[in-house]
Amino acid sequence: MRVIDNITTILCNIENAYAEITQDITEVSLWDDSFVSSMARKLACLIAVPLLKNNQAKVQELEQLYAMQLQNIRSQSASEEEENQLKIPDTWVLARGGWHGI
Repeated sequence: MRVIDNITTILCNIENAYAEITQDITEVSLWDDSFVSSMARKLACLIAVPLLKNNQAKVQELEQLYAMQLQNIRSQSASEEEENQLKIPDTWVLARGGWHGI
């Protein structure tokens, strides 16, 4: 691994290498709308419990909204992952010489 112009670069000598990387995004301007929305709903759930002591139905409603938001994000993420997997050839295709890139 090298840092070039403040960018961490991973060097590899394998042709057409593929890597999937996960990292913490600390720059708020890079957060997407779905992440901000789900974080806001989770915070609302955490804050609502002490504030709405006598209104359990409202707390439950907030928790359901958060759960629905999270499910939508997971579904979206799964469909994006399927699209990415389609671009990576199976080893049997490579062995037969039938894949020529994207």
